[in-house]
Amino acid sequence: MEIFDSGGGGGGPKDLPPVQGKDWILAYAPDLESLVLTDLQNQQYVVSQSGLIGRPSVTDDGTVALFVAGDQTLHAVSLDPNNLQEAILSSDPIWSSVAISADGQRLAATSIYAEPYIYIADLTQDPAPVKQFQIYTPDYAGAQPSTALYPDAIQWSYDGRFVLFDMLNAMVTEWGDTVEYWDIGILDAWNPAQQTFGSGIVQRALPPFPETISVGNPSYASNSPYIITFELVDMVNQNFYIAAANLEAQQVNLLVQNVPVLGFPDYSPDDRAIGFTTLDINDDYVFAVVPVGADKITPAGNVQGVLGGASVSVMFRQGSRPATSVRSGAVDVQPAAIEILYAHQHGRQLQIGVHLSTPGDATIVIADLLGRTVAKQHIPAATSGVQTVAIPLPHTLSAGAYLVSVVTANGMQSRLVKIGP
Repeated sequence: MEIFDSGGGGGGPKDLPPVQGKDWILAYAPDLESLVLTDLQNQQYVVSQSGLIGRPSVTDDGTVALFVAGDQTLHAVSLDPNNLQEAILSSDPIWSSVAISADGQRLAATSIYAEPYIYIADLTQDPAPVKQFQIYTPDYAGAQPSTALYPDAIQWSYDGRFVLFDMLNAMVTEWGDTVEYWDIGILDAWNPAQQTFGSGIVQRALPPFPETISVGNPSYASNSPYIITFELVDMVNQNFYIAAANLEAQQVNLLVQNVPVLGFPDYSPDDRAIGFTTLDINDDYVFAVVPVGADKITPAGNVQGVLGGASVSVMFRQGSRPATSVRSGAVDVQPAAIEILYAHQHGRQLQIGVHLSTPGDATIVIADLLGRTVAKQHIPAATSGVQTVAIPLPHTLSAGAYLVSVVTANGMQSRLVKIGP
């Protein structure tokens, strides 16, 4: 494995103080068939040669990692360079993904059986009780249509209550065709106050996307539980992006385009960068980072290679986090300052319904997935309540996915839409 210099940018107030300690990366090196621990200062330790499926999961203090081995069994490794140890938690070859809570007390896992379940175990008891939660993709009216086939990537929120996950869905269109797509949900898995299993309620993490857009492999920011990074795939044009979102504002930004492989994005310990897997000019795996700004969802510099020969990687610190109050890893439902109700195409116009909580100037911007503005309309002195706006579309506009954003003095909300010919 080859180590490159890394850099970061941005910064700003954090909802949680970062872990204080030494920076490490836990990376899988396919050529070595090894899980490797490195401090990016040419210190490398092989912690396992059991193979890897999915993404490893590391406790908040950076002392223990869990992962699914190549034979689908569950493994744990200590990450002390002076005392590296590996143990098999489950020898049943049935696992697809695993996540350990920040405090190491709870485990979440999914199986290889393409079933719509996430399994939660309480590791503080012996034997550990396990509860099976059925996942679903709620619609935006709160109903629970049975479109979810199975979950894959999973991660605990810092407070140990919620599990962030992606899931494959299948739905039948009005023409009888079956369309598959990936979406991201948040499962209420554990009740910290009562020290018992959670309600099992699932929230949608992101605003609605066209059926040709898939999102997956989500990961929380290290210090802001309402910020996530994930992968976005435009299935029509086969374009892959690294994206990030503010769940409270429901704002989605695209950070890196044309990623040639699954990126498994992950925030750095200080949230100043997002790391992801990509390929170098020789089509070899490389773990790279893109700096992000103070909002943690806007790119703030160029992509930089960090670790050559590394595919799936996790950045973390070994140390402790100063005591602080914790905000929830899910979003409290509150009236939004801006809400995009719908965006429908009628010929060469896009009709957009917007609800504004307060009056004032508003601007609607339509941009392609490269961030280039293709249409824009200003609404001076817009009244509060529902606004209906028709924006002309350029005749030269190509069919595909576009990002509609509504901007006011109170904030911004964005929504991906599909525009046809």
